[in-house]
Amino acid sequence: MKQEIQSVAIRLFSEHGYGSVTLPMIAKVCGCKPSDVYKHFRTKGDIVHTLRAEGFKRLSDSLQECAFGNDPQERLIRFGRIYLQFALSEPDLFILMFNLGGRLSRAEVASGSMPEASFPLFRQIVREVMVTGLFGETDFETVLFGLWSVAHGMACLLIGERYKEVHGEVNADWLIERVLRFAARQLF
Repeated sequence: MKQEIQSVAIRLFSEHGYGSVTLPMIAKVCGCKPSDVYKHFRTKGDIVHTLRAEGFKRLSDSLQECAFGNDPQERLIRFGRIYLQFALSEPDLFILMFNLGGRLSRAEVASGSMPEASFPLFRQIVREVMVTGLFGETDFETVLFGLWSVAHGMACLLIGERYKEVHGEVNADWLIERVLRFAARQLF
């Protein structure tokens, strides 16, 4: 029942906006009583926290394969590829995890903020790439923020298929690969 509640909640948040969804509405769509929902979640914020925590854990788990390998540049590209594939395979969850819809209060965002699970690995890989001299004299924080901005911005464009407005019916996987390779070599 808990998984069904979460699945219904994320779909309703996406379709109606976080502020419009209530626990009784979630119960109705699940085909249960509101008291059944309250057994698992006291508030709508509890559902959001659980969804975000699980989303960041799944993302972090899938990114762990990037911890291994001899070529830091290839690991960086693989990290970006996995990050973007996660965003495309779980767009509603990705939007909720990063509060892209701006629907959550600051307290709700802070209570479910778990990106620290994967960001240290990203930071480590970027440091290793910097040691190779690939980004020249550019400071670490600029490279880190720049690369994260490229991947995160690309995720947003891919989720909403906004890239099609400029590129037409180009294959998303092809575009991801090209942009990640460009960013890992030529961004700075």
